[in-house]
Amino acid sequence: MSEVIFEALPGGRNFITGGGTRNALKLSRPWQVPLPQPQPETCPFCTTKLHEEIPHPCRPEGWKLFPNIFTPHRQHHLIVPNICQPAEFMQTLGGIGNILKVFQFATELIKDSTGELALFCHIGYHAGQNLAHLHWHLTEVRAERPLDPFLRRSNPLVRRITDLEIVAAGSRAGECIIYPHARTLPVKEMTLPLADAINYIVSLGNQKFMSAEGNPPNFCVSIRISADKTLRYADYCPILNMWGAPEYAFALLEGGPITLPWTHELTAEYLRS
Repeated sequence: MSEVIFEALPGGRNFITGGGTRNALKLSRPWQVPLPQPQPETCPFCTTKLHEEIPHPCRPEGWKLFPNIFTPHRQHHLIVPNICQPAEFMQTLGGIGNILKVFQFATELIKDSTGELALFCHIGYHAGQNLAHLHWHLTEVRAERPLDPFLRRSNPLVRRITDLEIVAAGSRAGECIIYPHARTLPVKEMTLPLADAINYIVSLGNQKFMSAEGNPPNFCVSIRISADKTLRYADYCPILNMWGAPEYAFALLEGGPITLPWTHELTAEYLRS
């Protein structure tokens, strides 16, 4: 049995435990279901929501902008492809070209915003995707303590890309956080390296975290933008294990530890190999 590891989360509320008898990477996910297949005849983005589309002079070719009218979040918009795309498109976020289009469009949409912002998407039912049509959320976030990316220097490095570092960190096994390396940069200047880093870690995760049953992982991608329009961090979070009572109840209600099935160090070593 290896030593149990406690690591404080940057948000300050919980701890992560690793080690003990959970010291090996496991990729069997018999509970995972395939990605939803496109159904344009019933998809709201292809049918009922068409009248809600927001025209914008910077809208990229092949993409639409919608308001999210069923949301508790402020400034909640949805950036979606013009048509339903196959599961392969969703699994890769459409590749670096489409990732870059979304990031560049988002920087135009937030020009007049004064709040803390987030751009994120969910891929797969276990990551929170409810519609088979890929959609990116752009919202103002209520952050109790916005993360300062320069407070951390101890997370194991996966790769450095331009001015960004990809490190294994967070509250889930396999999770990686993308930080500015040495200085704060306007997110508008970071769209290409950020798209490159996201495309890299999503592609790598699809390959390395392929399940024993033959499925690439469900995952979330999140980009956090500060009120002054600089990049705070980005996050890649694959869903490689299921949470239980210690996470859903004890961690959230009482500040107890979140238990990882393996450590961040093992994730970084595996992704670098």
